[in-house]
Parts: sequence; C-alpha cells; structure tokens
Amino acid sequence: MWLLARCIIFLIDDLVHDDDPHKQSLCDHIRLLYIATAPEIHPTTPNLFADLIEQHQLLFKQVYPENRLTPKFHYYIHLPSTMKRSFFFCFF
Repeated sequence: MWLLARCIIFLIDDLVHDDDPHKQSLCDHIRLLYIATAPEIHPTTPNLFADLIEQHQLLFKQVYPENRLTPKFHYYIHLPSTMKRSFFFCFF
C-alpha cells in the first residue's frame, strides 16, 4: 500500500487535472503520511504539520461532504503535539 500511495500521483497525473480538488485532497493526505513517517524532522515541522492537517481536513470536508472524518484523520490532530514532546523523533 505504501508503494501505491507513493506512485498513484504519477499514475493518475495525465488522467486528472491539477486543479481537481479530489487530487489535491489525495496529495495532501500523502504529504501528511510522508511527514508522519519521516525518520527525522526539523524543529519547525510540527507547526507546519498542524497547518497541513487543518488544511487537509477542511478540503476533505468540502470535497466529500457526505463522508465523516474517520478516526485516522482525528489522530492526525494529535501528532504535532506528540512530535513536540516526544523523544522518538529526531531533530536535525
């Protein structure tokens, strides 16, 4: 699944326009996955991550108004504060 998430943008790039909100939502989600699983982060990353999470959730609600946010989207909200106080994340 991780490989598919990394490659799907390249696979659908010619088929979907860049301004399509569905594609933008997918790109935002993949960007969040990259940050959440990064082996090292910069000290400013948690603040950027929080902004990206908020942006993604707003776009998701606009693009898919009939769908509710699943728990995995809710858990994203807690990751920036966990990054700030956790010893498991390495700052470079």
